[in-house]
Amino acid sequence: MYGKVGKVESSEKIFGRITNKTLVSWNNMIAAYMYKEMYMEAITLFLELLNQPLYLDYFTMSTVVPAFVLLGSLRQCRQMHSYIIRLGYGDNTLIMNAVLHMHARSGDVVDSREIFDKMVSKDVISWNTMIMGYAIQEKQRSRFPE
Repeated sequence: MYGKVGKVESSEKIFGRITNKTLVSWNNMIAAYMYKEMYMEAITLFLELLNQPLYLDYFTMSTVVPAFVLLGSLRQCRQMHSYIIRLGYGDNTLIMNAVLHMHARSGDVVDSREIFDKMVSKDVISWNTMIMGYAIQEKQRSRFPE
């Protein structure tokens, strides 16, 4: 609750006091970090969550994926993509849109297109993300004319 109003410190204190953390409590804390643009903290907490005996859900994945993009680590983006596929979320449009965005935002339009083509279901976000990826690639190309 505190995370939704931007009170991360209060959220951290409460989260730290919870003895039997559920996936909901982990997700809320990660979401609070994302809301306050504390991307490294969100990733760090996500990595801690991976060591817990909990099965991650689509909310967890769709919340944390943007942190990898915003920190600009293409290698970690690819690792996250592989992890998402291993968890069986390859057919989930919401999560795959986040993965698509991750690659497109990183300027990797080749991987973006491959992901887009393999998506079982595409929505407006999928199409717009692909268009954004091509626009980013074109912008990068125009900076370095051949």
